[in-house]
Amino acid sequence: MPTLISVTCINCKKHYSITLKRYNESLKKGWNFYCSPECRKEFRKTGKLLTCDNPDCSSKFYRAKCFINETGNFCSQSCAASINNNLRKKELSKICANPSCDNKIPPRNTYCSNKCRGEVLRKSESYYKEKTLKGINDFVRSHGRIPLKVELPSTYTFSRKGFGTWNKAIKAAGHMPNPILFARKHIALDGHVCDSFSEMIIDNWLYSYSIPHKINVHYPKNSKLTADFVVGDYWIEFFGLAGDLIAYDKNVQRKLRIAKDQNLELIKLYPKDLYPKNILEKTLQPVLYHYAKAFVFV
Repeated sequence: MPTLISVTCINCKKHYSITLKRYNESLKKGWNFYCSPECRKEFRKTGKLLTCDNPDCSSKFYRAKCFINETGNFCSQSCAASINNNLRKKELSKICANPSCDNKIPPRNTYCSNKCRGEVLRKSESYYKEKTLKGINDFVRSHGRIPLKVELPSTYTFSRKGFGTWNKAIKAAGHMPNPILFARKHIALDGHVCDSFSEMIIDNWLYSYSIPHKINVHYPKNSKLTADFVVGDYWIEFFGLAGDLIAYDKNVQRKLRIAKDQNLELIKLYPKDLYPKNILEKTLQPVLYHYAKAFVFV
């Protein structure tokens, strides 16, 4: 028969016997003695036995240290909800700042909802109309023409709220709207008839610097395609609809091939060069340097 050794359970202090072989192994590896798996599990617990903080419950429950809450510990979600909901009700001691609302809110809030906040902060229609008309008329006085909506984004936002559309706002300001940017002829300051509003801006810019220029000039060895502007050896094209129309893009590619084959000095302009900020002084700097040397730009 194997030799038995009497040991004491470290958890419940109960005396029980184990074999000498197991006893020596436990001493060698530093194991504790447990009389049962339940005692081993109980002894290894690192948490605490707590009492539910709900005064109507007072149940006992075990919780690990990492989950013990200093502000309150509950045996179930229902117990936690019954206490926390009562605390929230006590916090609702303030009235929503919207005069037409009587909802109670926590002290840290101002409004009970986004709807109430919007009702208070929403401006009147007359406010948006006034801001829109001022923005349009200020632009007309500064530039001598009506603005495009991309040039005055904030005014455009006001116009939608005050008038519904940008063109209605332009009419209300006493000006003729330009509903289609590339569909109507425009007369430049030097009398040139331009195919679009944008080309008129370019023509007027050249005229303002007294730069001699021609419009709608046929490309060499091509009687169908014309360049928007020619200034000396420079051929200037405004590709305003590039990427919008397939037929337009095909003509753009034809012009680029002709310019390459004929070694033309082609300058390409796009809407981003005009709107929302006119940067022609940068994009047309070679032309400006050659024909208006009296102006110095950094």
